[in-house]
Amino acid sequence: PIFGPEHLVVKLPQDVAMADALSPTVHMAEMPSALPGPAPAMDMTPVPLASTDFDVDRDGFTFANGVDYHAASWGVFVQTFGEAEIKRASRLPTFLLLWGYYALYTSFFEGVGPFRASGLCSGLAALCLERFCAGESPNRELELTTQVRQQLTVRMGKILGRQVLTSAYDQCKQGLANVPVTLNKLQTALSGGIQADTAQMLWFLPGGRITERRFMEQLSNAHAVVPYGLLSLGGADAPRWRIPVYDVNLPRRRDIWVEVEQRGNEWSWFHNWDTRFSSDAGMTLATMPLELFVEPAQFPFSGPFGLTRFLFDMLL
Repeated sequence: PIFGPEHLVVKLPQDVAMADALSPTVHMAEMPSALPGPAPAMDMTPVPLASTDFDVDRDGFTFANGVDYHAASWGVFVQTFGEAEIKRASRLPTFLLLWGYYALYTSFFEGVGPFRASGLCSGLAALCLERFCAGESPNRELELTTQVRQQLTVRMGKILGRQVLTSAYDQCKQGLANVPVTLNKLQTALSGGIQADTAQMLWFLPGGRITERRFMEQLSNAHAVVPYGLLSLGGADAPRWRIPVYDVNLPRRRDIWVEVEQRGNEWSWFHNWDTRFSSDAGMTLATMPLELFVEPAQFPFSGPFGLTRFLFDMLL
C-alpha cells in the first residue's frame, strides 16, 4: 500500500554539503571491494565505508519470520518489562492501566486490535545480534523450542516500551530527513564492528505526515533488519550508498541490501527485494539500538507524571 503523497520531498538547508550528511571518510576509503551479488550499474567500484565480519549464512537464522513464533503470556510479559516495573504498576492508580496494557500486549502478537502485527522481525533481529555479539554458536543450530520462542517474544514486546515507541515516533516525524541521520549512525556503529553496546538495527518506518494519525496502527507496517556494512557507490551528481542487510523475511540470502540516493537536497531509498519498503511507499529509514531490546522496557504510563509525560513526549 502507498502511504501519504505519491512523492515525499524533503528540503534540507541549501548550505549543507553532501559530505556533511556523513563523516568525511565517505570519500577516503583506500581498499575498494565489491559486495556479493549483482554489480551496481555504476562506472565506479563500491567503496566500503564500514564493514563487519557478520556472515548471513553463518550468523543468520535458517528459518524465516513467522507470526506463530510468539509465546505471549503473563510470565513473558513480566520478563519484557521486568519485575520492578510490574510491581510499581500494580499499585493504584495504575493498576487498571497495567492490565489494559497486558491485553494490548497479547493482541499485539495475535495481530488484532490496532496493530495488525505481521511477525517477530525485531525479536529475530535483536536475538540474532545478541548471539553474534556474544560469540555464540551459529544461529543455524538454533531450534524453535519453547524457550527460544519466549526469548523472541520478550524482545519483540520491547516495541511497546516507552523508549522504543518514543524513538520510533521521533524518527517517523522526520520523514526522509532521517535518512542521512541513519546513514551517519550506521557508519559510526559499524566502523568498529558489531559490538553489543553500539549495535544498531535498521528499521523501515512510516514517515512524515502518516505518523500524525494512527501511529500505533501504522507501526505494524514497520520492519527490522540487521545491517552489517555500508558502501559508497560514488557519483558526484547523485551520490548513492548501499547497506547490505540480513533480512529475517528472507533467510540465507546474501544478495539483499538497502540502496540510498541523494539528488540535491532530496533523499530516496529502496529495498532491492521487497517493494513494500521504500521511500516511494511513504517509508523512511531509522536506527534502533540493540541495547533497548536487552534492558527491561518501561511502561508508557510509568515514571514521573506517567502517561501525561509519555503523551507530551510523543506530541513534541
